[in-house]
Amino acid sequence: MRAASPDSSNPPTLNSSPPQSAGSLEGYRSIVQNAVEGIFQSTPEGHYLLVNPALARMYGYGSPEELLHSVRDISRSIYVDPGVRLEFKRLMERDAEVRGLEYQVRRKDGSIIWISEHARAVRSETGAVLYYEGFIQDITGRKTVEAELREAKEAAEAASVAKSQFLAMMSHEIRTPMNGVIGMTSLLLDSPLTPEQHEYTETIRQSGDALLGIINDILDFSKIESGRLDLEHEEFIVRDCVEGALDLLAPRATEKNLDLLCEIAEGTPGFARGDSSRLRQILVNLLSNAVKFTETGEVLLSVHAQPRADGRFELHFSVRDTGIGIPPAARGRLFQSFSQVDASTTRRYGGTGDRLRLFEPPLESVWMVG
Repeated sequence: MRAASPDSSNPPTLNSSPPQSAGSLEGYRSIVQNAVEGIFQSTPEGHYLLVNPALARMYGYGSPEELLHSVRDISRSIYVDPGVRLEFKRLMERDAEVRGLEYQVRRKDGSIIWISEHARAVRSETGAVLYYEGFIQDITGRKTVEAELREAKEAAEAASVAKSQFLAMMSHEIRTPMNGVIGMTSLLLDSPLTPEQHEYTETIRQSGDALLGIINDILDFSKIESGRLDLEHEEFIVRDCVEGALDLLAPRATEKNLDLLCEIAEGTPGFARGDSSRLRQILVNLLSNAVKFTETGEVLLSVHAQPRADGRFELHFSVRDTGIGIPPAARGRLFQSFSQVDASTTRRYGGTGDRLRLFEPPLESVWMVG
């Protein structure tokens, strides 16, 4: 440990403390000398009075004496941004201490490191600041890791945006000719065809409808990932929205001889405010899954309203079926992209396992009833 020689312009460093025994002073010197953090005392004007070997090494100097001799003004010689000294003094005047002030400093060889500084003001009996003392830690490693993580995060976000934009563009490009294929197939079905031709054409139309549904899901998925899925807040009739979803699944349920039922609880308001199109899409996806995985029995859509403290209601929708069900251990994968209960369901029932994931964000919006 080395201290600058006190003169009329520099306040005393050690004599400002109460007298201590030689043993206690020697122990204090040993702690400062062998500390791994940089320890210092400095004047309010920015002159070092005392530095330990760790601080000298941190700043690239061979010894504390060399640092004390070379650095006459901390603001000019050490700080990369001299304005940090003003912030340091402002915090000292306000709090009489500085905790974890992070900034960049310039070493003897010109290289730059990050440090974290903890310091306090030592005052005289009259309250005047005699000097500052504290310790400094080199946090360059942590700052480097933080910068690398930030760059990796930004790169990942940019890649995600690029992927979403590509998916949106491709979905639009594919959907246009797909609508043409489906439209022309529908016209062909209205023309005179043999039973065999009608069967083939109907297969083409159904396959086209399925593919168009996947394309629309991909477009929605890209909107969700890019944060561009906007929800409307307009008044709509609850029963019309529910029945609209049921009407879309009725033909498929009839083909499988399933009972497609609806139950709207007594007391459920007739009108709600929200995005009826997204709500219908959610219900259609839930009902579609239920019909797909149910061989016999029924599919029931239930609706009831839950009162809120503010006088409004939350609408709760549930779909129950008599199908194969989902094991409790697999329910955690419900909203994972491209995930199904097991691989055999893909082979038997088809699908990509992405439909529930697609409407998870809209589900997070509460459907309010005035």
